[in-house]
Amino acid sequence: MKRVYIVAMVLLVGCKTQFGLIHTVQSQSGTPIATTIQDDITITIEPFTEDTWVRIADSQFIDKSKGGRLPKIPFFMILIENKSSQPITIKEIAILYGTNRSPVYTLDELKNYLSSPAYQFIQIDELLTPQRLLTYKGKIQTINIARDCVPCTLPFIPPGDIHCIVVAGKWIPVENRQFTVQVVIKHPNSEKIVDCTFVRKEYRTKGKHFLKEEH
Repeated sequence: MKRVYIVAMVLLVGCKTQFGLIHTVQSQSGTPIATTIQDDITITIEPFTEDTWVRIADSQFIDKSKGGRLPKIPFFMILIENKSSQPITIKEIAILYGTNRSPVYTLDELKNYLSSPAYQFIQIDELLTPQRLLTYKGKIQTINIARDCVPCTLPFIPPGDIHCIVVAGKWIPVENRQFTVQVVIKHPNSEKIVDCTFVRKEYRTKGKHFLKEEH
């Protein structure tokens, strides 16, 4: 019944795609998840879909006693695996599209943006608190936030740890079909930039026009 609740909420508030128009966000390899490995750092990014919101419905991120609608701005779940022998820190996360580079929302900025009662079901403080994965089976979609993670407010990611963070970016104009989530990682004596690029597509499932995905 818990899963049914969040699905019903999404359907009732009209956030589901309508009239046969399908929107997708895919990595450059055509998968919904992007993974980039740079030396001893692995970054995995999942753009939020309605399914993502359903999966986190049983976690501390959602207050199921309240209804509302899903935000239109892009959210991302990011896994950062530190396979090095040194701690690392996240200097910045930004979204790049066209000639623009836009840092993701800070906690205060996101609270201000989601101040409407329509978003009160989102526990913003908990959502933006980094989580340390206790167990990981290699697929971001199988993570149970309530069971597999514990909040972690360390200012760094220790060696051997995998941390899960959720970020939200500003609205990306619809004419920008491609965008990149950029994660800037700091080692004690160096800095790395890890990019994960996505392509937004839409196509219709009805009618004689646009029956195939746009490339």
